[in-house]
Amino acid sequence: MTGLLAIAGALLLGSLVFLLDDGDDPAPTGVDEDGTDGDDILEGTPRADILDGLDGNDAIRSLGGDDNVSGGAGNDLINGGGGNDVIDAGDGDDTVFGNVGDDDIFGGLGNDFLGANEGADTVDGGEGDDTVIGNGGNDLLDGGDGNDSIRGDDGDDTMIGGLGNDSLFGGFGDDLIEGGDGDDEAGGGAGDDTVDGGLGNDVVAGAVGADSLSGGDGDDTVVGGFGADTMSGGEGNDRLNGEEQDDVIDGGNGDDFLNGQRGNDDLTGGAGSDTLLGGIGADTLHGASTEAGDQDSLNGGSGDDLIMFGDGDTVTGGTGADEFAIVVSETGDGPATVTDFDPAEDTLSVTFDNGGDDMAAAPVVTVTDLPDGTGAEIAVGGTVVAVVTGAQGLDPALISVTGTDFSAEPVEPAAEDPVEEPVAEVPVVEAPTGPAALF
Repeated sequence: MTGLLAIAGALLLGSLVFLLDDGDDPAPTGVDEDGTDGDDILEGTPRADILDGLDGNDAIRSLGGDDNVSGGAGNDLINGGGGNDVIDAGDGDDTVFGNVGDDDIFGGLGNDFLGANEGADTVDGGEGDDTVIGNGGNDLLDGGDGNDSIRGDDGDDTMIGGLGNDSLFGGFGDDLIEGGDGDDEAGGGAGDDTVDGGLGNDVVAGAVGADSLSGGDGDDTVVGGFGADTMSGGEGNDRLNGEEQDDVIDGGNGDDFLNGQRGNDDLTGGAGSDTLLGGIGADTLHGASTEAGDQDSLNGGSGDDLIMFGDGDTVTGGTGADEFAIVVSETGDGPATVTDFDPAEDTLSVTFDNGGDDMAAAPVVTVTDLPDGTGAEIAVGGTVVAVVTGAQGLDPALISVTGTDFSAEPVEPAAEDPVEEPVAEVPVVEAPTGPAALF
């Protein structure tokens, strides 16, 4: 038998309501009960209940069953109990615990605390500065508008910050995290995570796992952590640090700072005047740009590095047997500068970027020692493309040239632009198919 015990006036601000079930006369469904406009206490049954607190600061516990719970206006406390519940906290600064089951929770207007607990839950914070916690299960967590704090914890979670300056952390599992608009802090935690900061000046971190990390538009900081990560800065002046393992890092548009740190990393500056540091490992650095005014600084660090650079760039190989690959793009930024070429272990190559058109002939490469004996100018077809410290006395025949369909005949410098000796034709080699193939 089911009865209703209502004690009015026991609370100064409202009423106390219990929904009781003796278990001898089980109802196929639960109860449908409303509170009052005051501060109510509602407790459901183990079955599928419909509970509405209405206005006031209500405390609602739905127990078992697939319940439909509404807090109404006010600062409500709601406990979903067991079952797959639908909970709408309503307007106000609410606290909601979904408990066991696959729950749908909506915070509504206000600064809410929404804890999904066990199960594959869907949580929407709504408007306001909300705290959303997924706990166990593969959850969909959306902060909505406002400066939200979202934590996925266990499970492969999808997390959306929405509009506002949000803090998102995936925890354990392979999570998908989108910061949305605003200056967000987003961390993947343990697992192979995909994290996108979105629009704004974001901080994006991968932690443990092979993560895909993107800062999005804005001046972002992106940190890879432990694992072979793929990282992109997007638009803006970004800072990207690979940390451990073999990372692939792309700065995107803007004046970016890229640091591979440990591992055999692949770094691409993109458009803008970028700084690339390979760090420890056999790294590949792409600094060459076809845009005028893009002058990069590249340092391979320790390890046998491949460094590709173009007009106006400053290049340091660091320790190790490095390959300096000059990409001739004719941007008008002047010759590149190589600071530490060692002919005993380093090599020089020239890639002639002809815009995809077939070249009639292999250009002549010349090496002209500097007057002070500290290095040499490297010229291609009569145009100086690099000033290389340590390259004095280098045999031009040791500089390989790659391009598109070179004929056997070299391109001679124009008569009005003579080139100093020594001059030598450089043997043509087949264009590479790896990272050095830039055209």
